[in-house]
Amino acid sequence: RLASFIKTSAHYEDYDGEDGEDGDGEDGEDGDDGDDGDDGEDGEDGEDGRLQGNR
Repeated sequence: RLASFIKTSAHYEDYDGEDGEDGDGEDGEDGDDGDDGDDGEDGEDGEDGRLQGNR
């Protein structure tokens, strides 16, 4: 039975199979946000003003 199938199939021309459709891959998730920058340093204290004038 298999031998007769091979003999009959030899008479047919080979046809190219059609290309399969593209798969729909999902987008990857967004990366995590970067860490916050360090806080700036505190400004220096202003100098004390001098009292002028008489009280």
